[in-house]
Amino acid sequence: MGGNKPERERCACPYCDAELEGGPMCTVCKVAVSYCPKCHKPVPCEGKVCPYCGTKLKEESPRKGG
Repeated sequence: MGGNKPERERCACPYCDAELEGGPMCTVCKVAVSYCPKCHKPVPCEGKVCPYCGTKLKEESPRKGG
């Protein structure tokens, strides 16, 4: 019989849980969404560690001067 395609994993906004289209912004809550560099799942922009794979996320560098 025909080959079954693997079911695509749901990709949800980390803020409102709406399904994401893969773009840089959630179309429901209008918040910019970041993606983990390792597992490519959506993560909160202010997150320090990916909640899915544990990868350390990009940290903002401290501001100089003052």
